[in-house]
Amino acid sequence: MISRLAFLLSGVLLAILTVVPVRADVPLSAEMKQELRIHKAAVKANPKSAQARFDLAMTHAYTGRVLSGWDELRKIPDLDPAFPTRAVQHYEEWVQKEPLNWRLHFKLAFAYYFTDQKDKSQTEFEKILLNDPKHIWAMGYLALIKGEQGAVEESISLCRKALAIEPRAAAIHYLLSEALARKGDGAGAFAEKVEALRLTLF
Repeated sequence: MISRLAFLLSGVLLAILTVVPVRADVPLSAEMKQELRIHKAAVKANPKSAQARFDLAMTHAYTGRVLSGWDELRKIPDLDPAFPTRAVQHYEEWVQKEPLNWRLHFKLAFAYYFTDQKDKSQTEFEKILLNDPKHIWAMGYLALIKGEQGAVEESISLCRKALAIEPRAAAIHYLLSEALARKGDGAGAFAEKVEALRLTLF
């Protein structure tokens, strides 16, 4: 009965996290705030630009605004079905010129992910972590891929490592809850969803 109740409450929490407009859980630097303003303005000026949507989605993604990022990404196939494939080529060439630019590796990782090249996506997130071992969002998305590939313990480990650096990262608490659920730890999964909700709403 308790596990059934936890399951039902988890569904309610997920629904709330999905539909409620929320504040940021991790404070942004002045640089990131400016980057968000620039990309939001670009989308407003040209709402049919797949590149503008992608740039905004990526800024959302590496500042922890995961739902906002997915919302932008889901619009891209309708705007330009060929964009993901083109983005792979574009960012592959660009990272060759600027191999230490983590934003480019991040964007290439997502381009690989959405062209179903998850091993390559994983490699790009790992490259980011080689240069910045405390990049929590690279850890988070790497944990996502590990979880999808069935490496649940690795996914959990990456989430916990990220949360040890930044415990306010609600999106990673939610990701950890999903990994714990796959492991069969319903109580732990529920606790992480509750924490994600607390950080998001309060």
